[in-house]
Amino acid sequence: MRKAVVLTGILVYILFCLNSFANGLKIGYLAPSKGAFATFSESFLNGLYLGISQDTSVIMQDSSNNNLEQDLENLYLAGADVVIGPFIAQNINKIEKKLCESDIVTILPFARAQYNCDNIFIYNYDPIEAAKQLANKVCLDNSSSVLLMYSYSNLNIMKKNAFIEAFSSFCKKHLYTQGFDVRKNYDDLVRSIFNVQKIKDEGILLSDEDVFIHSFDVDNVIIFAPQNDFLSIANMMDYYDVEPKNIFSTDVTINEQLLSTKRGTIKKIHFITPYYLCNNSTINREFLEKYRKEYQTTPDFMAALGFDIGRILKDSDRVSLKAKLASMSDFEGLIGTLLFFDDNHKALIDYKMVNYKEIRICKKMTFKQ
Repeated sequence: MRKAVVLTGILVYILFCLNSFANGLKIGYLAPSKGAFATFSESFLNGLYLGISQDTSVIMQDSSNNNLEQDLENLYLAGADVVIGPFIAQNINKIEKKLCESDIVTILPFARAQYNCDNIFIYNYDPIEAAKQLANKVCLDNSSSVLLMYSYSNLNIMKKNAFIEAFSSFCKKHLYTQGFDVRKNYDDLVRSIFNVQKIKDEGILLSDEDVFIHSFDVDNVIIFAPQNDFLSIANMMDYYDVEPKNIFSTDVTINEQLLSTKRGTIKKIHFITPYYLCNNSTINREFLEKYRKEYQTTPDFMAALGFDIGRILKDSDRVSLKAKLASMSDFEGLIGTLLFFDDNHKALIDYKMVNYKEIRICKKMTFKQ
């Protein structure tokens, strides 16, 4: 397994001296090795290694040390041809001016920069863009009424606003909205929204008799909430015989909880996913095989994101990299199809919509968390 070189002062000097003799692209990796993001960073790095060329080297600076300008300078002194990171928005903001002034290509894989400069490119999964794409898909569905439920978090409120803006701009269907606080049990919420009433005692009814009725019906339900809460609400709707045509969400990943959800509920669920683990494409099958062999575990979204960026950088050089990125189109990435980088150098990606057919494929596969 290849390892990143973590720079110290003496290593910076040595690498600077040897820089002119080294072959292959040099990637400067500016990411945290401590804190809540460390696990994501490690997973990203694992995927990156599987995507890059054998002669590509990765030089790492730990952004956890809160000395970002010096960290970035160390990467430049070590001869980095391209920089990946930082991951966190506040860290990007601290060194954005230095990133722009360097003219060295920088790829931001998570948070984006405040301003635009021609050497900074953004390749990531964007939950707000996913919400807009979902609005377009729901609008094209042959239905007349839509309920949008969202939890009271900053991200889900932003997703709700983005969905409404995209939906309202060209869709004539009626849209209801309902916000809520996350909770352990969604019984009261579902009963309240759909006006559920119990009409039979479960202990004495015949097998075909209804236990509950409800007076509020919609064709499609959209739920922006943490994945556990999304599934809890969907399951509670099934329990109370609330049966919309479809239940939609975003940012959902394939896991054991999803796969163990009742068949009747899963058949209604459609979601945009950051990474569809069971994609049968050649590139994903090769990625899964290599990742499991190298790291003895199943890759997650961050590993897939790292692999995509590794493939984008493969066989590149410092001189032509900026032009290569600016002209890229129809790149089949694991997190979606990169259509192109727009005028602000943000990747426009068509994300994957998963439905019962795709979930069933995953259910048949050996799946390990």
